[in-house]
Amino acid sequence: MMMLLDVGNTRLSGSLFRDNVSLCQFSCPTGDINNSRDLRLFLEKNFRKNRIEPAEINSVSCSSVVPALHSCLYEGCLNFLGVVPFFLDGTMETGLNLMVENREKLGPDRIAAAAGAKECFPGENLIVADFGTATTVDCVNDKGDFLGGVILPGFNTAQESLRKNTARLPGIQIKKPARYCGRNTEEALCSGIYLMQLGAVKEGVIRMSKEHFFKTSPLIIGTGGFSSLFQGEELFDHIIPELIFKGIYRIGTMNRRNEKCK
Repeated sequence: MMMLLDVGNTRLSGSLFRDNVSLCQFSCPTGDINNSRDLRLFLEKNFRKNRIEPAEINSVSCSSVVPALHSCLYEGCLNFLGVVPFFLDGTMETGLNLMVENREKLGPDRIAAAAGAKECFPGENLIVADFGTATTVDCVNDKGDFLGGVILPGFNTAQESLRKNTARLPGIQIKKPARYCGRNTEEALCSGIYLMQLGAVKEGVIRMSKEHFFKTSPLIIGTGGFSSLFQGEELFDHIIPELIFKGIYRIGTMNRRNEKCK
């Protein structure tokens, strides 16, 4: 069984995979994990909840955009599971041809989401939108070339920036607005942040499609915590919440070398 970790700036999420099937998922705020003991307690709690024994885990693959946590992830996995974790990056075999500058700096979350989309839809031109702390919209062609994309502030990042940098704008709960012409400050913020994401992704899809997919329309895939807000907007062909885990599993399997150490 492989344990997958998706370490974002806001949340740390895990999943246990066997034969390319997710058996369970669990998560916590990234800020809750400050050392290897925190990680062990988090894993122990969720292993008990899902009736998983640590000895069943024979490999660990991580997509992490928080380098400061790598040492505690390494120590925690080694001490609790007896496994050296594999950290995904752009220098290794990913199943994609990364057509970008400085591939070693390409976000592992973007690589994993693209690889997961390619696993689900081989031979298709794809645009993948991932809604997290940042929102990313990336292109992958039918040959498996990762062509690049766009990055913009995510839902919570945008609303936190407004809350912290203005005197009177409050924090809000992120949700799909009930109406687009807000009748109070909270409604106007909710609508504005939602429409910013919707409009940016729509415009990104249009312009990147013209650049790369002018002969055929690509499949548009949504993933990440806020992707479900766009149900009914006819924005996505498919919404796949676990897409990044599929990508981490695929890349971890290609590079598997972190079997049990004890």
